[in-house]
Amino acid sequence: MKELPVVVIGAGPIGLAAAANLVTRGIPVKVLEAGDAAGANVREWGHVRLFSPWKFNVDPASRTLLKAAGWQEPEAGSYPTGNELVETYLTPLAATKELASVIEYGVRVAAIGRHGIDKVVSKGRELRPFQLTVVGRDGAVSCVRARAVIDASGTWRTPNPVSASGVATEGEETLADKITYGIPDVLGRGRADYVGRTTLVVGAGHSAANVLLDLDELSARDGATKAIWVTRGRDLSRVYGGGSNDHLAARGDLGQRLRRLVEEGRIELVSGFAITGLRQEGERIVVNGEVGGVGRTIGPVDRIVACTGQRPDLSLTRELRVEFDPWLESARALGPMIDPNLHSCGSVPPHGHRELSHPEPGFYTVGSSGRIDASSRMSAAPFFILSGIVVIGGAIGAIVGVHLLTLLKAQGIGLAAAVALGALVGPAQVGGRVIEMAGRGRHHPLWTMSAALGLIAIGIGLMALAVGPVGLAIILYGAGNGVFSIAKGTLPLALFDPHRYASLMGRLARPSLIAQAVAPTAGALLLDQRLHLDFRRFAISRLDQCGDGGGTVMVSKALAMRQ
Repeated sequence: MKELPVVVIGAGPIGLAAAANLVTRGIPVKVLEAGDAAGANVREWGHVRLFSPWKFNVDPASRTLLKAAGWQEPEAGSYPTGNELVETYLTPLAATKELASVIEYGVRVAAIGRHGIDKVVSKGRELRPFQLTVVGRDGAVSCVRARAVIDASGTWRTPNPVSASGVATEGEETLADKITYGIPDVLGRGRADYVGRTTLVVGAGHSAANVLLDLDELSARDGATKAIWVTRGRDLSRVYGGGSNDHLAARGDLGQRLRRLVEEGRIELVSGFAITGLRQEGERIVVNGEVGGVGRTIGPVDRIVACTGQRPDLSLTRELRVEFDPWLESARALGPMIDPNLHSCGSVPPHGHRELSHPEPGFYTVGSSGRIDASSRMSAAPFFILSGIVVIGGAIGAIVGVHLLTLLKAQGIGLAAAVALGALVGPAQVGGRVIEMAGRGRHHPLWTMSAALGLIAIGIGLMALAVGPVGLAIILYGAGNGVFSIAKGTLPLALFDPHRYASLMGRLARPSLIAQAVAPTAGALLLDQRLHLDFRRFAISRLDQCGDGGGTVMVSKALAMRQ
């Protein structure tokens, strides 16, 4: 099959980058693009400025091809719009002599399979070429054979519905002419649809932010233009971002501008709203939904913009042996690495062809993070906060567990009494767990974790300051530690997707175990410094009390015993 090309589906940024890398390696390639030109989908949001500067958007292999053709690379730190990305980068790249002859426009891939066998047949499967069913502009159907297939078609053409359930809600299809999916050009070619009207924007991502900012600008020119922002979730930290501390400055600025508009009342925000149905009222739309399980109606409004993300078209691969992540619908191995419940843009680890592959040899899905739900994606911050709590809690437990007797003896408690007091930790842990279990799940694990951390902090504080009975401090610490061991298992289950519980616990455990391994040694060094300092203070005080003669002898003997 080596004489056959690798077929790349889609001539967008990822598809062309894949083709450029194949060409530079001397591998025959064929690119199939449904649009009339490279970057057809990007042109639909061409008015939007990217968060990432040029230096992050130019593929090295593509740069090599372009440089050979005399291309002038844009300033690395500037931020292109979608149109500038197409006109300055994708169009010249597609026109290079290496790629121009291998790209076919106006052809849509309808299905992919193996030549002569269906997906049930295993024997000799990898020896059969891929067969792609292709539909041309005139509706004519043809077949293209390939040694391998890279699907870079993306998800732009298959948006998510506006409803909270993930399926089209009542009235959504009927009112489709009043709903726009994606990022309309409110200030440009789509202006007539929004000026002087009330628009409901659905979604909690940056696409929604762009639309809302444009609607506000339009409102400044025409006071009758209004925007209502609806989000399914209540945590808007992801879209508001980190301001000046955001890793992508343009993204942080976008979020802060949106926050100001909401705080100033220029955009009406309805958070926690789950859309359950749409109905027509005259020429307008009434939106039905729920907030906290209680019914609520918004509107009437003139138009709806659904910035609710996209999903891949899985029908394309029906006859292939593919394995998708059950809920993100990306390649299965990629799913845990990009799960928005655990990651933000800056925390996704590097990945390569193995994470983009499937059980079908030679088939890869690229340029798509699978199913993107812009209405409900949460910030990765809760995971990192929880990870930090587990690490600190584990480190404290390791230090106290190893050095408790030393801490007690440093307070002047004899060895036998210190051992007896230390023995209280175990029963206190069990007691804390019994009390927690008596609650029978009537309280959220967040409260369990809060109680555990509070008890641990009070217990350690009392021991460190030598305030009150030492036994009480140890009992409080032990009870908190016992409850903590339960909370660090139940809280992740409550906060994140239960289907990822096993992998999530593994990710939480790794840094915690490392901290627990290092903590006793680090604790010993700190305690040694502290005890040595306390001893020197004691010796100096005794020297002052006894005078130079007898005090010197006493301190010398004490230091000799210390050493």
